[in-house]
Amino acid sequence: MYATLNQPQQSPQTSGESFAELVSRAHVARNAQIAAVSAAAFAAIGSALKAAFDRLSATRKRHAAIAQLAAMDDRMLHDIGLHRGEIVHAVTCASEGLSPRLTGFVPAEQFANENTDRRVA
Repeated sequence: MYATLNQPQQSPQTSGESFAELVSRAHVARNAQIAAVSAAAFAAIGSALKAAFDRLSATRKRHAAIAQLAAMDDRMLHDIGLHRGEIVHAVTCASEGLSPRLTGFVPAEQFANENTDRRVA
């Protein structure tokens, strides 16, 4: 029922190639598949390592910015428009590309164009 390695199910004379050639072609195809899967796996691992390194680098930059702002006195912070309690929030928002003065993800233009507090009698 099952063909073994020494006894092929079809005779080599009907397929036109010897059993050794058939085994050799199978090994080449298997090695090509292993190489393709290995390359994809190493690419995925490399991508994950790069993402982790980028996150670590961004975190270190945020911590350095927080330490630099925390080292300033209150007058200097007031000159740049910050209070001591807003340092972490301002640095985090700035690193994510958001304005520190806005809460949430709503752009400033949307607040300026809405008149939700006015009511017509």
